[in-house]
Amino acid sequence: MRRPVLFGRLFSDYPPPLCRNPVHSAVLSALFPGLGQVYNYQIVRGLVFAIVFIIFIPLILPAVFLWCVAVWDAYSYAKKINEKPQTVSE
Repeated sequence: MRRPVLFGRLFSDYPPPLCRNPVHSAVLSALFPGLGQVYNYQIVRGLVFAIVFIIFIPLILPAVFLWCVAVWDAYSYAKKINEKPQTVSE
């Protein structure tokens, strides 16, 4: 029996392989959203995740930048507090 091509499974009901490593699937999705789904032969779902991720990148990047600025600000302010001489009030 000839195995169908990967893209031939796009809209078919051909059963996927019985065994898939969940760790591999998770790592692939962590590298790029949708890759884990493609690894699991969920081609359409993987494409949807990838397309939505690409569409939302312009919104994600400013949020990540703001997060990094907040981390840096908290770190630098705590460092500044530690540089001030400590006074003991009784």
